[in-house]
This record gives sequence, structure tokens and C-alpha cells, in this order.
Amino acid sequence: GFPNGISGRDLMRNGVIQANKFGTEFRLPFEAQRIRKNVDDTFTIVGDNREEINCRTIVLAVGAQYRSLDAINLSIYLDRGVYYGSPVLEPERWKDKQVGVVGGANSAAQAAWYLANTCGCKVQMFVRGPSIEAEMSDYILRCIIGSENITVHTDTSVVEVLGDMNAMKGVVVKKKHATERIT
Repeated sequence: GFPNGISGRDLMRNGVIQANKFGTEFRLPFEAQRIRKNVDDTFTIVGDNREEINCRTIVLAVGAQYRSLDAINLSIYLDRGVYYGSPVLEPERWKDKQVGVVGGANSAAQAAWYLANTCGCKVQMFVRGPSIEAEMSDYILRCIIGSENITVHTDTSVVEVLGDMNAMKGVVVKKKHATERIT
């Protein structure tokens, strides 16, 4: 128990720290395609990238299914600038960068807040709806509105991912009535 309560972010961070201390390896993102039971009572997990992981125990933590963006070139830049999931797991990747967060509910807001305050990022939030008030809790809403490092773009969809052969460099967003390039 946590007599004084604990935020979801702190609970997750503590869980990751504890798991690392016990030798847990994280593979993110990773989607298991098959699980084979071996003759020696171990298991082999075959991932969507054909990677095979051998283990004695499997813990299924199926989590959320991320909703993919319908943006041109998005798949080209997966893991080369476009990422799904929580930035808490790899804070050094984000240190002092300019990043975009897509979404207007609590999960996106918590990611934006973490990136802006823990990692020192300048964050652009892209929200398809007309406001952030409808889908966000009051506490995180006040945090987002009060942050100098977070800019919220409402009525905005990411329509294309820009980059070169090495990495993503920016996005093209469509406002309700105009298109804009952000790098």
C-alpha cells in the first residue's frame, strides 16, 4: 500500500526500477506472435520482428493496443523518430529534444508533462478535437495549460511524417482548414 497515494507515473517508474534490479529485460515495442513450450519446460516467444526469446516463465502484460496514425510515411520512421508507448521507460532518449505527442486525453497529457518536466523537452501536442478540456482530468489539464514547454494544437491531425534515410525530421499537420509543416 501507499498510505499517501502514488501517481501512476511514480508507480510505473518504481516498478521499472525494481524489475531492472532483478534482471528483467524490456523489449518495447514487442508483439508476441507465438509461444512454444520446449521439451525442457522452458518457453520460446517468437516476436513480430522474428526475434526469439527463451525463458522459464512468461508474464502476460497485454496492456493497451495503440491506435496507429493514418499518416503518410509513418511506418518508415517507426523506431527512427516515431515511437508508441511511454517515454518513462527511456528518459535519456528524449533529453532536451523537441518532440510531438499525438492525443488529447490523460495518457497523452501525462507523456507530454513527463517529457517537458523530467526530460526538458519542448513539446508540441497535436489534438484532433476542438479542446483538451473534455478528455483530460482537471489536475493534468492545469499542468498542461501552465507549462511553458508545452504547446497545444487543437483541431490538428498529423497527416505526414517527414525525414531522410536516417531519421524523422518533422511532420505535416492539417488544421481543420489549413495544412502546416512543423520540423
